Amino acid sequence: MSFKGVFVAAACGASMLACSAILGLQEPTVDDTIEGGTPDSGGGDTGGGGDTGGGDVAVDSACGADLQTDPANCGTCGHDCLGGACSAGVCQPALVANSTSIGPYAMVLSGTTLYFTNTRGSQLASVWSIDKTATNGSPTELADYGSGYTTPIVSGLPLGIAVQGNYFYVSLYANGGENGNWEAGIDRCPLTGCTTKTIAYYGINSYAVVASSTNVYFGQDDFNDVASLQKANPDLSGRTAFTTPANEVNGLAMDGSDLYYGTSDGVFHCAATCDATALTQGQSDDAELLALDSKNVYFTSTPFGDAYSVQSVSRSGGAPKTISTKPMQPFGVATDGTNVYFTDIGDTSNSQTGAVYVCPVAGCNGAEVQLSNGAAAGDNPRPIVVDTNAIYWGTRGGHIWRLAK
Repeated sequence: MSFKGVFVAAACGASMLACSAILGLQEPTVDDTIEGGTPDSGGGDTGGGGDTGGGDVAVDSACGADLQTDPANCGTCGHDCLGGACSAGVCQPALVANSTSIGPYAMVLSGTTLYFTNTRGSQLASVWSIDKTATNGSPTELADYGSGYTTPIVSGLPLGIAVQGNYFYVSLYANGGENGNWEAGIDRCPLTGCTTKTIAYYGINSYAVVASSTNVYFGQDDFNDVASLQKANPDLSGRTAFTTPANEVNGLAMDGSDLYYGTSDGVFHCAATCDATALTQGQSDDAELLALDSKNVYFTSTPFGDAYSVQSVSRSGGAPKTISTKPMQPFGVATDGTNVYFTDIGDTSNSQTGAVYVCPVAGCNGAEVQLSNGAAAGDNPRPIVVDTNAIYWGTRGGHIWRLAK
């Protein structure tokens, strides 16, 4: 999948100032093939013809469209902007959701639905969903954790979210307890919403959660380890803790039976019985959120008192590689195996700051391409996910955006 008119190949040098501009670049030469996937089937050039229109309007003979302004044929014939405008042959972000109730923190895409946890807005401490194809739509609230539970007493902010089967799972974090019990835990709800709230496991604080077909895995930040729960038990009992040589489990990612987690001590890998292996060779990268492709683990790094960055490490272990040091405060990271996408939340005291960037998986080399522009620029972007055709990100200010690749 290409960024039609957006992304120049990694070979463009630092002297080409356009490489770091906001959108508006010439036709890219980036490889359309994603490892493990298929080449772009909907956005490629349909070939031949050249311009047949008169004056300043460039009409392509293959599709009879103005490739500079037609959102269904933007940059090349058949390249659909998925609800966004086409400006100078480049797709612009489309607004999926706009609500003062929300401020997405973590987001996952399952099927055609975006699910996200919410830590800001009028509906603080909640979980929502919205169709990924919506345009200026209204998200649906699925769970409200602000009111807590009565038995046991559980509340707190939902941070991590995972979707597997007919359920979503959230990790809750709170800084205090009531009646001797921690107010946080791991919860499970049907994708249709929590009409009857049933806490899955409580008594811990957790930033992150992932799920397989048989188990739920989560970080226990009060104990600095990773644990699993058996999904076959209605109450998700059968907890198994994996002792790890790591502090503060910040992010989790899973591929088959392979579990990866980001900690203040770097990136770790578990397989089967979870005999933890430090992939980053003991370097203290303070790894936060993670993304996977077939070769690498990508992660945001926010070490105390040191420069923030986006990095990668081989899934077989090795020295971390810097992808970008541009973000003031990196937050979300995603990959499609060809490119790495990441958000910069910017200055949280200024809602006009922040950005969304893309680079090749080999690294940016100072040529980050900013994908957020116009109304989609700034607004403190946080979570980001991708699929075959588009990038989706949520902002602290209550928006979700979609940008066609």
